[in-house]
Order: sequence, then structure tokens, then C-alpha cells
Amino acid sequence: MDVENKRRFASFVLQQARGMAKEARVYCDSRNYQLAAVKVRDLAETVAQIGTTFDHYLPRWKEFADELRAWDDTFLRAAKEPGKFSRTSERKWLDFQREFHSELDAVAGPFVVPDSGGTDK
Repeated sequence: MDVENKRRFASFVLQQARGMAKEARVYCDSRNYQLAAVKVRDLAETVAQIGTTFDHYLPRWKEFADELRAWDDTFLRAAKEPGKFSRTSERKWLDFQREFHSELDAVAGPFVVPDSGGTDK
């Protein structure tokens, strides 16, 4: 795949991830944990694609995908047992989101070139 096609694919995947992350947050904030679980599961699959586009980021994006799958389990438990999503879980979710969005922002700039480590060289 040439650089321009990779750039377009990366842009598409990053925008998808950004939108899914926002939706997951809305569902969690509204305590709709069933839909939050579905959205983070979809987001995990999308995040896995980021690693295939930006080779330099592969290990970190695999970690994010694994973490999102763990959040899927957490949200499913919270959906089945109301009141199980504690303040500690809320804080951890917010911390995860901040870290995730920071990393997403690092690879989502207009001059990012896939396979260059995230920056145009």
C-alpha cells in the first residue's frame, strides 16, 4: 500500500476511533453500560487496526485494544448488576480515556505519515 493510501486509511480509522470513544463515554456517563460495552468492543477492534497502519505504534495500540476488551467485561458486569460500577471504576475509566485520547491525538495530526513513528519526516 502506498503512503497516500495508508494516510487515507489511517485518517478513516482514527476518525472512527475518535467517534466511538465519544459514544462510549456518553453511554457510560448516562449509565447505559450495555451500550457502553458494545461500543468499547467495537472500539477495540478499530484500535487494533491503528497498529497495523502505524507500525511504530503497534505495541501500544495492542495494549489499548486489550484494555478496551477488559472495559467491555467491566461494563457488561455493571449492566448485569446495577451499582457495580464504583467511583473507583469511574476514575479508572476517566484516566484511561485521557491516556487514550492523548495517544490518539499524537497520531491524528494532519502531517502524520504512517510508518514514520507518527510524524512527518
